Amino acid sequence: MAEHLVSAVLEQRASILIQQVEAEVRLVVSVEYEVQNVTSNFTAIKAALEEAEGVLDEWIENASKINKNVRSFIPAYRFSPKQLVLCRDIADRKNPRFYI
Repeated sequence: MAEHLVSAVLEQRASILIQQVEAEVRLVVSVEYEVQNVTSNFTAIKAALEEAEGVLDEWIENASKINKNVRSFIPAYRFSPKQLVLCRDIADRKNPRFYI
């Protein structure tokens, strides 16, 4: 009778241990999957950032070229606010529909 009782307890204990080991294995496998998933996401983010950096570099280069071209059309001297008002007043007298 004692043998049957010990045997039944051991079987239950073995069953519990097997379930716990299976649960631990599932956790390890799910962590590995999550690490792969996060790694994949970071790789995609890195690629997108590198592409954006290239686009920004191009944009900055083009903006710099445009800025140089615009500067070449602007006279070297600068107008003071008083001179701009005077130019506007002269333009208004010559052509009332023309405004600066």
